[in-house]
Amino acid sequence: MSGFARLESSIPVVGDLGVLWPVIAHNVSGALGIELDFISYPQETEQGKEMREWIVEKVNVLNMQQMREQSRKIDR
Repeated sequence: MSGFARLESSIPVVGDLGVLWPVIAHNVSGALGIELDFISYPQETEQGKEMREWIVEKVNVLNMQQMREQSRKIDR
């Protein structure tokens, strides 16, 4: 069951979120006239496997201490 199904006047979404979310995001962005720079794919597809590899290679863990130090340097 979708967590959104518990919200009043929501539409329950039944299915694999990894499959449904990109479709929903694509349709909503089109309706809003927004071009998406990145879209996810189900992990079992070739595009999904490539995306997962890209994430493993390119995405790093955030260092909260370093983020705080850098934020203090920003002029307010």
